[in-house]
Amino acid sequence: MLTAIQGPEAYVRCVEQNLQTLSAAVDGCRNAVHLMHEELLSSTERNHQCHYMNMSLLQQRDELAKEVNHLRNNTSEDTSAELEIRQLNKMIDILQKRIFELERIRDDQYKVRNVLKATQVTQD
Repeated sequence: MLTAIQGPEAYVRCVEQNLQTLSAAVDGCRNAVHLMHEELLSSTERNHQCHYMNMSLLQQRDELAKEVNHLRNNTSEDTSAELEIRQLNKMIDILQKRIFELERIRDDQYKVRNVLKATQVTQD
């Protein structure tokens, strides 16, 4: 604290020192505000980038979900197709057995005809 005894020159020096101190404090605050502003801009830019990345990821997720549903539908269709194939294979087996049976009956009928022809020839 200055007293009146020290004189006006000392008072002026003290005021100048206080002004320098305040000026340095203001400069420090200005730099801090500038750094905070830069950080805020950087943070805002990062937030925008993260937002766009999130939107892109959500879109990719939706596309993958559609693809998974499509694959599930195809799988269920394949399952029903496999069931139809199994049923057709069973029908083929049944028909092949029936064909074999008919061929056997035909062969038996040929044998019977041949026997009948042979007996008719011997009777004549």
